[in-house]
Amino acid sequence: MSTECGLALCTAFFLLDGRKLAFGEEETDMQAQTEGYCEWKQGSLVVKVPRELGHHEADQLRQEADRLIDSCQVRQLVFDFSQTEFMDSAGIGVIIGRCRAMGYHGGSVVARNLSGRLQKIFAVSGLHKLIQTEPREAAGRKKEDDNAGAE
Repeated sequence: MSTECGLALCTAFFLLDGRKLAFGEEETDMQAQTEGYCEWKQGSLVVKVPRELGHHEADQLRQEADRLIDSCQVRQLVFDFSQTEFMDSAGIGVIIGRCRAMGYHGGSVVARNLSGRLQKIFAVSGLHKLIQTEPREAAGRKKEDDNAGAE
């Protein structure tokens, strides 16, 4: 795989202002590298969804993810919702748009660490039909359950 930017041999990562940041050729060199919302992790582009995914954050996330999806051969896009507490229609739109983009590139999309509240948003909006979902990890679920009992 000797492309400009691939999962096994990646040579560049784009910053939000369009500059290239070179990382070296080995994927292992990139695993800990992050920029904004996105990071390469075990062969996937992982999008760390912010605590609140409203209009402003959705626009920034969209720009960064699109730049990487379009310039790199992303085969799996993972949305990590471990820190997310709020998402409005702009956030839903960003996720649907990135699903469509990944479909054009022949890739897959996964939503990880969904809280109970976000699982409901996914169900009501129909996102659960478009994206493979994984509930919040056991440690995160226990913390959420403890917080729900305190309310």
